[in-house]
Amino acid sequence: MMPASRLSWSSQAASTAAAALRRFVRGVGATVTAIDRADLDPGVAAMPGVTLRRESAFGLAPEPVDWLFSDIIAYPDRLLALVTAWIAAEAARRIVCTVKFQGATDHDAADAFAAIPGGRLMHLFHNKHELTFVWERPAA
Repeated sequence: MMPASRLSWSSQAASTAAAALRRFVRGVGATVTAIDRADLDPGVAAMPGVTLRRESAFGLAPEPVDWLFSDIIAYPDRLLALVTAWIAAEAARRIVCTVKFQGATDHDAADAFAAIPGGRLMHLFHNKHELTFVWERPAA
């Protein structure tokens, strides 16, 4: 079994994300701090080690976490600023987030995410008009 991790989760509490989070938390015994103004899936909220902070992810100062997951509905440049702030603060060891586009694809923002050292930008099977960005802090 993997050691317990501290996670920060910000999302719109989609049922697929909630189900994945339940499996992950059970599998590794992680503690999760969800940052969201919306209610969590009841099954997730009832799990041991899960807490909800009702606030904006954009107002949150970076703090040490092993994983930062984000499914925030935001303009790509705003999410880019959030991600780069967490990376610059050396607060997250790993980041996984969805980059959501409204209307035309913001290629400049996509290029900026792709240019982050250690990062990878992908179009996953279930991504519609969005991309998934993953990043891991380099080993010291």
